[in-house]
Amino acid sequence: IPNKGIVSTIEHFDVHGLKDFLMNHDKENNGILQRFVDGKGTNNAMFRAIWSPNVFHVERRTNVSNLSDRKVNMHQRVVTFEGDEHFSESLTVTDTLLGAQMQRICESIVDHCRFHLAAQGDNASVSR
Repeated sequence: IPNKGIVSTIEHFDVHGLKDFLMNHDKENNGILQRFVDGKGTNNAMFRAIWSPNVFHVERRTNVSNLSDRKVNMHQRVVTFEGDEHFSESLTVTDTLLGAQMQRICESIVDHCRFHLAAQGDNASVSR
């Protein structure tokens, strides 16, 4: 059952913006703070895996703006899946080695969830 009324917000900060956010803004104590790690290329890229017991698909989105282009605002330089489609380009991953590695990672996450559900006495199964 979807949680109605819950809104997710994604914000991107540089060092000064993060300090301002932490020190000067009201916050709900519910969220994720994630560090940005530079990739190998000049543009931000993200992989997304869709997993179920019967389906596995990997997609890569690469931002169209160069990370170092200060004429483009930070949001527009870093967004991938979470941003408007015109900020990035999509590519289905066909590399079988990478796909196999990502599938193993997804299966490891499912095993982890199953273990913790069972430890709590929950007989629920992970189906997707």
